[in-house]
Amino acid sequence: DMSPISLEKKKELRAKFGLSDKTIIIGKVGRNQLRKEYGQLLIAFSEYKKENPGADIKLHFHTSWSEKGAGWDLEKLIKYYEIDPKDILCTYVCRHCGEWTVGPYRGEDIDCPKCGAQKSQITANIQHGIPNEEMKYLYGLWDAGINVHTSGGQELNCCNTLLCGLPL
Repeated sequence: DMSPISLEKKKELRAKFGLSDKTIIIGKVGRNQLRKEYGQLLIAFSEYKKENPGADIKLHFHTSWSEKGAGWDLEKLIKYYEIDPKDILCTYVCRHCGEWTVGPYRGEDIDCPKCGAQKSQITANIQHGIPNEEMKYLYGLWDAGINVHTSGGQELNCCNTLLCGLPL
């Protein structure tokens, strides 16, 4: 199911989510676990943005932002490292209709703009995610993938990033 999408489809998806086709988006797919260095990515991103304040670049974390007990408190780290919250994207999935969207983090249990279900949208997790056959579109939004972790083998998201024709 993993393959590159057309430039036309990429522009269409970015427009759907209110993302400029000029913005550089670097993405990461994975569980929100401490061994997956989301914290280090945010530190590096913060430093880059301070050195390049005009850079039109965003990070996209396709992960559960609510797994704070076993993972990173991403919202807290974004504030701590003084990152503009609009520069860190997440994936929302509706538990009612399955529709997914990408945008800045707005909390958990928010209303779905597609079906109108109240408190039904949450950040993607292992129970509520994007169907495998649609993941190439998520990867297709990006310009590159990134993976930093303290332990692990050949992570699946690395393979998927490369199969979708993106640098890693």
